[in-house]
Amino acid sequence: MCQPLFCPVEKPEKPNYPTIDLFTILADGKTLALHAQKDNQVHFWDIMNGEQMDSFTLGIPAVVVSVSADGQRILAADGEGNIEIWERSTATLLTQMSGVDQYIGPYSAAFSPDEQTAAMSGSDVMVIWDLSSNRSTRKESNGPMAISPDGSRLALRLGNDSRFALYDLPTRNLAAEWDYHGIVDDLAFSLDGDVLILNDVGHLAFLGPLDGQALFTLPYDALRFTLSADGFLLATTSYDGTVRLWGLPTSAP
Repeated sequence: MCQPLFCPVEKPEKPNYPTIDLFTILADGKTLALHAQKDNQVHFWDIMNGEQMDSFTLGIPAVVVSVSADGQRILAADGEGNIEIWERSTATLLTQMSGVDQYIGPYSAAFSPDEQTAAMSGSDVMVIWDLSSNRSTRKESNGPMAISPDGSRLALRLGNDSRFALYDLPTRNLAAEWDYHGIVDDLAFSLDGDVLILNDVGHLAFLGPLDGQALFTLPYDALRFTLSADGFLLATTSYDGTVRLWGLPTSAP
């Protein structure tokens, strides 16, 4: 039976990952990439039949991992200031960074759509890494972040006072800042970048990214969530280890 806003279309069973930091649908719309802390492998699943397709062994004990949209590049950061980027198909280490002087922490990481920028956020710092020039920019952080599908925006939770910052990613300039009173474990942009989705306790909140104004909410207690590349499918994983797929409305009610 459909929820008021979403309709679950499939319920494949997955192993229980209680500390998942990577939960991403790849651009093909059928592959789900998963990584849990204390696991040195990234797992790739067929999202419709719940069968594991592949796994990749990381070079460091990563606390946060991201995978590029095509699934071919893997970004991993540990808690000791080391960051690596791997080519999945050849198991080749492409580049690395060490000596990040503050703890990255188990929050989030992401590639920009063109794969020229990698970002990692943690308990003290967010690192925005320009891969073409090998230069990095550091910003205040204390929580999860997300990059919009067009690569123009980066949203980040700041500090312990529930502030959110919206950056223009190409320039690294602050575009907006607002307060949100809640516990946010995960966030993502809608396909057009005009809606920011937050995973709060007991519900998913859909907000305007420029002002933080609530558009609507979905009552659901998710551990992590992800959107498909076309913006029409939302996957959630709950504390019982079950992954659920939901059909998204084309617009907010």
